[in-house]
Amino acid sequence: MFPAAEFRPYCLTLFCLFGLLPLTPTLARDLDIQNLQERRSDLLEMHRRDPVAREALAREIAKIDTYLGDVALRAHQPTEAAGHFRSALVYDETHETARVGLIVSLLQTEQLQDALSQAFSGVAQHPDSADLLTLEGEVLYRLNRLDETVPAWRQALALRPDSALQERFEQVERELNRTESYRTSEASHFTLQYDGERLDPDIEEAIVDTLEEGYDEFLRTLDHIPDATITVILYTRQEFRAITDAPSNVKGLFDGKVRLPMGGLTYLSRAARTTVRHELAHAFLHFKTRGRTPRWLHEGIAQWLEPRSSGSREASLAREARRRGLDSPVPFSYPNALSQVEYLIDYYGTHELLELLEHLRDGLSISAALRETYRVDLLGLGSEWARWLDQKHPEGSR
Repeated sequence: MFPAAEFRPYCLTLFCLFGLLPLTPTLARDLDIQNLQERRSDLLEMHRRDPVAREALAREIAKIDTYLGDVALRAHQPTEAAGHFRSALVYDETHETARVGLIVSLLQTEQLQDALSQAFSGVAQHPDSADLLTLEGEVLYRLNRLDETVPAWRQALALRPDSALQERFEQVERELNRTESYRTSEASHFTLQYDGERLDPDIEEAIVDTLEEGYDEFLRTLDHIPDATITVILYTRQEFRAITDAPSNVKGLFDGKVRLPMGGLTYLSRAARTTVRHELAHAFLHFKTRGRTPRWLHEGIAQWLEPRSSGSREASLAREARRRGLDSPVPFSYPNALSQVEYLIDYYGTHELLELLEHLRDGLSISAALRETYRVDLLGLGSEWARWLDQKHPEGSR
């Protein structure tokens, strides 16, 4: 399960996320970047020639670099953005907005240790910055340093109350209180946390083997190697419900970490292995597209990688499609999601599916990415899929 509505990574853009720059989207689009870069070149020359005005000129250069970084973030180009923000900090190392922008850029590309170093430097310079404290906590959380996440977010909330951050803060507190006695072990690509009293060593070994096998398979299938170690937390079922607030029918979830209710098992069943693979697939998709895969595609691909097949469900899906109309929007359901992914692979091929994911990673919307890959938008895809089902299982067939 991928709770898209709950997982809100701090990785969008400076303007949209923090509202730090006094610019409108229209101005950002219309501004002549070339003229701005020429102005920067003039300022650099003046900075070199005029030692008296050097400090003031450096601040102006930093402002331009920060603006260029924000524009790059809007265009979903975090690597380019990071270069602009680093340059801004060379000319004005105390520029708070540039520091925030650099951390956001590094988070987007999963450069967590560098992001943490920048967050620590920023908070040291601006101890009353709610933005920097929020980001410091975010990086610490992703590094699984929960005992340090809590004070950072507590201070941020004291400076600026925020309901979304408050919700995450409370979840981290619950997680920390219930897992502080958990053991941690490191595998090749994973950090595993679990209650050593409730997890049989053989089960731990079987879970790690399943994770490593899935990792090797998914990196080939999805043509991607995650940029960071994946944290996997194994709970008892009761602790899983208490920490995640997940419905009783949820068997696992990924919210930046793979969370699985596996404690207390006496053997790793086929169904349990499937759950491990499903949540690992969500982690791969998150890293591959930088968190930009829509829910239906996330769930469809994760089921396909379990692996699972629509098989006997196709005839009923075809009947449902005819009932609502073959050109009607497709409502979300797990069977619909899996079948749509199967259609994309069966009709167009796996290579095109990977191309779709790359377009999402580059910042295109799902409709734009579909048009770029398949020459069809989201509604058109739904119609194509419904007709594919109708042809395979025409009315009157079983």
